[in-house]
Amino acid sequence: MFGAPSTGMATLTNTLAQSLRASGVTITTGCRVESIDRSGTGWLVNGEFADAVVLATPAKTTAPLVAALSPDAGATLAKFDHAGVVMLTIALPGDHWPAAYATRSGYLVPKPVQKWVTATSFASSKWAHWQPKTPEGGVILRISLGRDGLDLTDQPDDKLINAALNEVGSHVGFDLQPTEYRLTRWPAAFPQYRPGHAKRVLGIETALATDAPGIFVCGASYKGIGIPACVQQANSSAQGVAKYIGVVLS
Repeated sequence: MFGAPSTGMATLTNTLAQSLRASGVTITTGCRVESIDRSGTGWLVNGEFADAVVLATPAKTTAPLVAALSPDAGATLAKFDHAGVVMLTIALPGDHWPAAYATRSGYLVPKPVQKWVTATSFASSKWAHWQPKTPEGGVILRISLGRDGLDLTDQPDDKLINAALNEVGSHVGFDLQPTEYRLTRWPAAFPQYRPGHAKRVLGIETALATDAPGIFVCGASYKGIGIPACVQQANSSAQGVAKYIGVVLS
C-alpha cells in the first residue's frame, strides 16, 4: 500500500540530477531567479537564454515572475493560499507499543475535534526500512501539526512537542515517552485547493499560452500535491516543451 525509496525521498531527485549531468545537462543550484524576459522566440532567465521555461515553483513564488508577462496568470497565481505544517518524528521503545496497533498505519484526526495534531503516521509499520534495527526494536511515529487556518510553524519547539505528545497520547490511550525526536517545519508548504481550483489552473495555462508561449507551470500548486501527481505534471510539461520547440520525445 505504501512505497518509498529505502534511502530516502531525496534519492528520487538526486538520481535524476545524476542521470541528467551524465547526459551533459548543466544544473545550476543556489541561484535565485530574479527575472524572466522575452528574447526573440525564447526567454532570458537571469540573462541566460532558454527556448522554453518550466516554473516548478509554488504559485505565490511563480506569480511575480510572470506578472509582467501575463497579468491574468500572475494575478490568479498570487491569490493561491498555502498552509504551513510541522512534522514531529519520534522513536518509542518497542515494549511501549500495543500489539493491537502493530498492523495499523496511522490515523487522521476528525476536523471537528482537531486541536493542533491533524494526523499521526505509524511510520515504522508503513515502511519496512524505518523499522529500528536495534535488538530491542521500537516504533517510529510521524505526527502532523497545523492546518489551513492554523499555522504553527512559528511556535517554539517545546510547545509543539508537548502538544503533540499530549494529544497523540490521548488518542492512543497511553503516555508517550520518546527516546528520540526530530522537529521539522514546512512553512507555506501545502497548497490549498479552493472551490473552482481546476478552472483557475486552466485559466492560468490558457493565459500563459496566449501571453507568454513557451512558459509552463507544474508542481504541487496545480494538479495534485503528491509525488506521483507532480511526476505526472512534469511529464506533461516536458511534452508541452517538446511540442513547443519542435522536438519529438521517444
